[in-house]
Amino acid sequence: MFEVYDNFTIDEWKDTYIKPLERKMDAMWNARTSILNKDSWPRRPLRYPQAFLSMYTKTINVFKSVLQINYL
Repeated sequence: MFEVYDNFTIDEWKDTYIKPLERKMDAMWNARTSILNKDSWPRRPLRYPQAFLSMYTKTINVFKSVLQINYL
């Protein structure tokens, strides 16, 4: 690249394409490190929000009613 482009063009290309990727990789590395530093986890997961539970219950009821239909 140095034979074709000057240093300013190469630096601009790096800032445009390489730096954002480097920042994302750093963020993922930091998230990985913080997860791996944990020695213990809560016994049970956090409670689901009420809206999710009601949607889940409605979906299960629909499946139950569909499965009870006799197709023969």
